[in-house]
Amino acid sequence: MLSGTGLTRLYGDPCGDCESLTGDDAGRNRCPACGTIVACADVSLDIERGEVLGVVGESGSGKSSLAELLALERGEGHSRGSVRFDGYEGNLLESDYDTRTRLRNDDLALVHQHNWRCRSTGWTTPPKPTPGACSGESSSPGRW
Repeated sequence: MLSGTGLTRLYGDPCGDCESLTGDDAGRNRCPACGTIVACADVSLDIERGEVLGVVGESGSGKSSLAELLALERGEGHSRGSVRFDGYEGNLLESDYDTRTRLRNDDLALVHQHNWRCRSTGWTTPPKPTPGACSGESSSPGRW
């Protein structure tokens, strides 16, 4: 099982009140006191072996920040919380490079939202979709 507890990522120089001054009730993710962006705050979840997690939300809602925490990508920002995975000891957010690399190579995968940029096709823009190729998808040109 992959388990995340209290996962939080902040971008900026947090003042200590960032999480209480932001969120759904406040209607903002930028702290009015210091300008720090609260990308995700106190997220907890368990993913059982064989399950796939899809994270959906508005632009800027913290999907990528949460996914990067779960995939043990250090990235920028202040992070806290705990990520645990069966067969590995302790909080993997605090693990060394070799442990994170072994886990990502053997057990975890993160598909970034613009994964076409990573392909070795030489593309610099996404390919145009084939209208009607997938039922239920928009056939508007340029939609991906």
